[in-house]
Amino acid sequence: MATAIATPHVESVRISRWTYLLGYLGAVIAAEILIAIPGGATGTDRPFQSIGLGIHILLVFTLMFLSVIMQPKDAMLAPLLVAASLASLVRVFSLAVPRYNFVTAPVTDPLNTLPWLALVSDILLVFTLMFLSVIMQPKDAMLAPLLVAASLASLVRVFSLAVPRYNFVTAPVTDPLNTLPWLALVSVPLLVSVAAVAYVQRLRPRDLGLTFARWPEIVQQMAIALTGIPLGLVEFVILRPPAWIAGLTFGSLVLGGLVIFFATGFSEELIFRAILLKRAVEGLGTRGGLLYVTAIFASLHIFFLNGVDLVFVFAVGLFYGLIVLKTRNLWGVILSHSLGNVILYLVAPFLTH
Repeated sequence: MATAIATPHVESVRISRWTYLLGYLGAVIAAEILIAIPGGATGTDRPFQSIGLGIHILLVFTLMFLSVIMQPKDAMLAPLLVAASLASLVRVFSLAVPRYNFVTAPVTDPLNTLPWLALVSDILLVFTLMFLSVIMQPKDAMLAPLLVAASLASLVRVFSLAVPRYNFVTAPVTDPLNTLPWLALVSVPLLVSVAAVAYVQRLRPRDLGLTFARWPEIVQQMAIALTGIPLGLVEFVILRPPAWIAGLTFGSLVLGGLVIFFATGFSEELIFRAILLKRAVEGLGTRGGLLYVTAIFASLHIFFLNGVDLVFVFAVGLFYGLIVLKTRNLWGVILSHSLGNVILYLVAPFLTH
């Protein structure tokens, strides 16, 4: 009798979760399409990028706010919403932090650097206050909504600093060699935020797949890591991006590889295949959770405006997700993701010359 009563309730809860999460996925896809739409005489401008950035900032804020509301109603959905917000957090940091001219002399006044550092601080403040509100909800019901309200002050500053800075009308002057220093800058607040989410949700290294139980697992994960070589070569054939380093030297390869490891492989796999996949599987089931996380991961690649790459990234996302679910270890896909990007941006561009 108990099972007969509980089953419809469980099903209705799962449908409710899908309603929130599919709504978020739709908003992410819409934001990414706006960010990717080309414009201008040369077609290299992104005239709607500011709107896409604004949507992602609002999505992070909305998901955090919903997690506070849903905590007493659906204890499994609340942390899943927080985990899902990390996908938009990736895009916020990648767009809000400016691409400084690390290689050549800066075009802008060096004194403008301080406001941008303040912008990063305000972004961190918004997310920190939202995380604290989730922690304090069961302890102090009055403080939790107050923290959410207080975060609005920093959110206003994020909008005022982040949006007007971009050259949406004229073509931006970019140098691919500036990408690695810029990624290093962005990865610091991103990793801090990811660590904060893991701490708030009481996820230990073992829960995230960052530990080894037996020595044979190391060999297994190293074999998985090597898949990054063919994956990187295939994506290079699809995208043909410029190199992120001036020359293929040992030093530039090591330094560039370290930046790529922390800024893409480590941080993105922690977000998508560790925290978000874990919560999605708990809330949506294995198949639904895997497909949902992979769809979000792929949608963040709409920016490249390449349908073949979108299908490729979706397939890679499924591959990585299945590996993590099967092995319960994250290191193989972290290294594969990192190695793939090293091949894509540091090695393959020089092999075609």
